[in-house]
Amino acid sequence: MSFGVPVVSFDCPNGPREIIDDCIDGLLVENGNVKAMSVAIMKMIANQNERKRMGQAAIRKYNNKFTVDKAITIWLSIL
Repeated sequence: MSFGVPVVSFDCPNGPREIIDDCIDGLLVENGNVKAMSVAIMKMIANQNERKRMGQAAIRKYNNKFTVDKAITIWLSIL
């Protein structure tokens, strides 16, 4: 996400849905559905406009939520 690449991930029970907003900054596919994963990856490869739009959203999300400074601030507030 930090490099403007939209993430394509299985929608596992824990993790990806907490990071990726489906069709906004990446794609989530049914957990374990390899066919759906390949279709989603091909969609990203084939559609440059969608890939760029989601990539830009991924950079914004990274800068707003996932930088080292943001993580340190969150951990300091917890501790």
